[in-house]
Amino acid sequence: CVGAPDGVAWTASTDAIAFNGNQATFTATVNGTVALTATCGEAAVTTEITCNVEVDGVANADAGGREVVSESYYDLSGTRVAKPSVRGKALYIKVNNYSDGTTGATKVIIQ
Repeated sequence: CVGAPDGVAWTASTDAIAFNGNQATFTATVNGTVALTATCGEAAVTTEITCNVEVDGVANADAGGREVVSESYYDLSGTRVAKPSVRGKALYIKVNNYSDGTTGATKVIIQ
């Protein structure tokens, strides 16, 4: 999720990120540093993020036989939080660490 007030356009240093309004979506696997640039008129600001994102489609969204060894939850500002409980509608990112050393992330909606 990126800020998208009127007149702001986002670009990335990779074609593996697509922007649609305030949504940034990974369209391919990205491992490493990516530069994101917000431009408004002649003003621009760039920030770098470190990515470890594997995109393999909905058909492979399960653990693929791997064992989950730990899980972490993050709010939309990127702050790590305790496992969320039902307290109104909220969106979190759940990161699973698997026994083979890989990780995977999914969104979790708590209602």
